[in-house]
Amino acid sequence: MKEIRGAMEELIFDLNMAKLMSEAKLAKDWTKIAGSHIAENSKPVSLIRGTLTLGVYSSTWSNQLSLMRADLIKEIGRHLQEDMVKDIRFKLIERPPKEEEAKKAQRSRPKIDPKGRREILQALTKNIKDEALAEGLRRAILGEELDQPAQEREE
Repeated sequence: MKEIRGAMEELIFDLNMAKLMSEAKLAKDWTKIAGSHIAENSKPVSLIRGTLTLGVYSSTWSNQLSLMRADLIKEIGRHLQEDMVKDIRFKLIERPPKEEEAKKAQRSRPKIDPKGRREILQALTKNIKDEALAEGLRRAILGEELDQPAQEREE
């Protein structure tokens, strides 16, 4: 009886691993499966009980890909050599920033010297009546240790 149970557990484990490997291959090879234009505007999000949730970056793409649903399912099956995807659901998701845009956003941030930051924080916290609270907030924003005296920081 234990041999049957062990064999069943091993089979279930193997089947689950095969499913996970197919899902990983689907995500990794999405550009090859769907083509670069579609892959730039969508990505596999999840695969649950034969339904692939495909994240799309606009409602226009959601509509276009829904018209291509049958062809996508067929191409996924051909690429993975199995018919694990029975249906596709489309979900609007936010487009991740491109590397160039993220780098440009970092470069475009103005550099403010520490004294200037302190003056800005002073102006922002001037209406806080509790001076200890205002100072704690300024230090927290500047990333300073709260137990470090203000004189040590400015030296």
